[in-house]
Amino acid sequence: MDNITQPLNTYNLISSAPTHLWIGSPELVHSQVLRALHNVLCTIVQCQQTCVHTHQLANEQHPYVLFLRPTRTYTREHIEILHKVCSYKLEENTKFYCVIYQADALGHAAASSILKLLEEPPVGYNFILVAQRSESILPTIRSRCIISTYQAYTTHCSDALCLNMSTQFTGDPLQFMQTLEKLEIDEISSLTYLDHIFSFWQSKCMTAYNNSDQVALKSYNLACSLLLFHIKNPPVPGSAVLMWKNIFLHMSLFLKPANQATV
Repeated sequence: MDNITQPLNTYNLISSAPTHLWIGSPELVHSQVLRALHNVLCTIVQCQQTCVHTHQLANEQHPYVLFLRPTRTYTREHIEILHKVCSYKLEENTKFYCVIYQADALGHAAASSILKLLEEPPVGYNFILVAQRSESILPTIRSRCIISTYQAYTTHCSDALCLNMSTQFTGDPLQFMQTLEKLEIDEISSLTYLDHIFSFWQSKCMTAYNNSDQVALKSYNLACSLLLFHIKNPPVPGSAVLMWKNIFLHMSLFLKPANQATV
């Protein structure tokens, strides 16, 4: 059931299947989750989203919705809460919705433990998994969900700190570490920064290629290969800072020839 649907239609599909995986920027997907839940829970015709459901959803206190979020990664306690909630038999025609934010923070054990729930949801229970990247979700989880993509990451880095970080790989290690501290970077945010920084250096590759700058092109290709490796192999819980330190060390070596050529 690995279907890709268009962003504008996804919130209308919440009733079409019990398991969904919504991919995109956290803020955008969260707003769509609230809209989708409001659509299925509120019976007021042409409601202007000022009803009690709107307020309960905004405060994540709706009686028919479980909002699940990890602090860093999902623990046994999170999964036990999910299983306990889903163990209750619902009244006939009653729907309950479980929203699992940062589903890309589900470790292998946690993901495996909810696989049965997603494969055979209890009657009336529905699941919406929210993640930034579909590649971070186990294939066994993805295959049981209708996948909807809300926003693709662009090559534009809107965060000044992220752009600053991109250009610091040949600079002072202390300054780079200070940037990491400002970002308060963790495993989840690392995925976003890896995407943006990869796009930054990919654009540098294109510029070097167009300018027939073989030295720079070789350096930038090595940089992109390194970043792509970490995109495909994201940091495990607790290892984000160590990953970025290693990236800094390797990038400094890769980019040195290009920088020397411009001096």
